[in-house]
Amino acid sequence: MRNPEIMYDDPLHEPADSMRESSFSPEVEARMVQILEEELQISVGCTDPAAVGLAAAAAAAVYAERIFGKNAPIEDILASVASVSIDLDLNLYKNAAAVFIPGTRKKGVKKAAVLGLLIQNTEDGLRLFNNLPGGAVSRAERLEKEIPVTIQVREDFSSLSIDAEIQWRDGNRSAASIREHHDLITRVSLNDELVVSRDLSTGSVPADVPELPLHSLAWLAEQVPKTAPKKLQAVIEGLNMNFSAAQSGMAKENLTEDARTYAAFYSRDREIDRVLPFPYELEACFSESTPVKSIFDIEAVQNAKITVAAATRLRMSGKDVPIMACGGSGNHGITFFLTLMHGWRMRGIRPERSFRHAGLLGILLLHQIKRQTGVITPMCGCAVASGLAASAALAWGLGAGPDTMLQAMNIVLSSLGGVVCDGAKPSCALKTSLSAQVTLEAARMAVNGLTVPSDEGLGAGSFSELLEILRRIHLEGMALFDRTMVSIIRNRELVQSGSAG
Repeated sequence: MRNPEIMYDDPLHEPADSMRESSFSPEVEARMVQILEEELQISVGCTDPAAVGLAAAAAAAVYAERIFGKNAPIEDILASVASVSIDLDLNLYKNAAAVFIPGTRKKGVKKAAVLGLLIQNTEDGLRLFNNLPGGAVSRAERLEKEIPVTIQVREDFSSLSIDAEIQWRDGNRSAASIREHHDLITRVSLNDELVVSRDLSTGSVPADVPELPLHSLAWLAEQVPKTAPKKLQAVIEGLNMNFSAAQSGMAKENLTEDARTYAAFYSRDREIDRVLPFPYELEACFSESTPVKSIFDIEAVQNAKITVAAATRLRMSGKDVPIMACGGSGNHGITFFLTLMHGWRMRGIRPERSFRHAGLLGILLLHQIKRQTGVITPMCGCAVASGLAASAALAWGLGAGPDTMLQAMNIVLSSLGGVVCDGAKPSCALKTSLSAQVTLEAARMAVNGLTVPSDEGLGAGSFSELLEILRRIHLEGMALFDRTMVSIIRNRELVQSGSAG
């Protein structure tokens, strides 16, 4: 494989002066770039078990510092623990239950909590598990057997929520809370005395920051290309980071089952006696010195499925590989960037429409979608968030206007609207790769004239209507699914623990 750090760079495609000066607003440009940079966050491993560990670490750290002081022996602190309790919302529990904990080959909410208790350090945020000291995992497994750890799944949380509480043998009680974002610690207390308190109501956008009409595809199609490409380097960084993860997933020592199977399925000779027969063209096509070469749609689809699956399974298996997340999810970032990357090689991409602007357009759409559905959802966000956004951005790259961009999203939603989220785990690779395939096909079909009328099922007559459909399906129609899925997971855990006993 070539050096992933110089994998791909899109020509700057500076907008013509007439385009940039037409209704150009520096404030609007600044706000769009701000949303882009806020949405793109580096993630290593699944964030959900890491968030559980972070909450437990924060609760343990405040007791250790206040009661024992700094540099106290860890064994003395651990010997003082009486019990640990974790309360978390339905969706976060669903996502943390079966995925590998970053930096380990272990699963489980209890194990994540005990590892956080063992680490007692919040400085690394969601990367707290990525540099575990030797023997930490086996030590955590012993602690899990020695210390009562209870998990309470609550249905009254409307957004991402974790409460960790530790009872200590000396009668003290410490607690920490995370709300809305995986790494946002909003409250830390010792015996109900607040040590950290953050008022989330103050986090609204200041009055002097323009509120953009992100519900309007026509406005986005007009304004996005006016943004200075040099301010969109984050798009290229996200692409390169996530394709580097895919390369790692396709390397001989990490070759995932999904990537191997897709490669065998698409291979002409169906013989896999080297790392992969696909995507061998990518190294030459996505480089700074070589222009992007158009290929047939089927090649784009097969390469998208392979790379998206490889990166997803690698991440869900807890590997220490950085991913550029968007929409609050590493899998969203994998699906969005890699699908758009491969789609950008399909025949018909307009040379005047740059990958950077397509990336910005898609991230703004994804941002607006996630505002309606929330960060963790009952439906697969890689399908009905990343897939929707990437299909519209790709259709735009193929020369489409707002109506056709909407139809691309309609086709994705009509195809994948029933794909549920049954929690984060390695087999998410099956869904992310399916999303990549349908997204590419939807963009091409929309550009070729296929439509989903607004009187058919999930079809929408406008992007605003599509957003409302997504909001209602997620918050009203799918509410029961989350409770059912959590019940299935918890029953499975009871059976497994009984068998183990």
